[in-house]
Amino acid sequence: MKNLLIAAGLVLGAIGFAVAAPVARRLGATETMLSYCVLYARINMLGMVPLMLQFSFQSFFIVAEKPKLGLYVTLAAGCTNMFLDWLFMGVLGLGLESAAAASVTGMIVGGVIPLIYFGRENSSLLKLGRPVRDFGVVARSATNGASEFMSNISVSVVSMMYSHQLLKFAGERGVSAYGIIMYTNFIFIGVFLVSRSGLVR
Repeated sequence: MKNLLIAAGLVLGAIGFAVAAPVARRLGATETMLSYCVLYARINMLGMVPLMLQFSFQSFFIVAEKPKLGLYVTLAAGCTNMFLDWLFMGVLGLGLESAAAASVTGMIVGGVIPLIYFGRENSSLLKLGRPVRDFGVVARSATNGASEFMSNISVSVVSMMYSHQLLKFAGERGVSAYGIIMYTNFIFIGVFLVSRSGLVR
C-alpha cells in the first residue's frame, strides 16, 4: 500500500504541476494573481507524496492504538509550517515561494516522521514490512474511503466556486479575506474534533 500511495502521489503531483496554469485561468485568476497562483500550486505539488503519507499514516496510528502520537505528528507538521511562515515572510521578508516552501516542509515532517516510526521496531501493533500485491485489498481500501473522497471533493469544489464568485464581487482582497476566514475556521474545527476525541482533557 505504501508503494502504491507513493506512486499515486507522484502521478497526482505531476498532473497538478502540469495543469496549475490552465486551472487557475479557468477559476478566474486575474493576470496579477496568475503567476502567484501557479508558483504556489506547483511548489505545493512537490509535497504531494509526503502529504498523502501523512493522511494515510493517521489511520495507521489509530489502528496501532497510538492516536496521541498521530495528534503530535499533526501538531508538529502544522507548527513547522506556521513557524517557517513567520520566519521566512515575517522575519526575513521573503516572497510567496517561501510560504509554499514552508507548507511543503510541514508536509514532509508529517509524512516522514510516521514513515520512520513504522519502518523500524516500535512499541505499537504495526510495523512496515515487505509489500505484497493484493489488488483486492487496494479495491476495498479505495471503496472504504469513497465517502471521505466525496466529502473532500465537495468542500474543494465549493471553495473554488466561492472564490470564483468572490473575484467578481470583491476582487483579490475578497478572496484573500475568504482564505483567512477559512483557515481560521480550520483551527476551531480542529479544537472541536480534538476535544470530542478525548485525546486532550
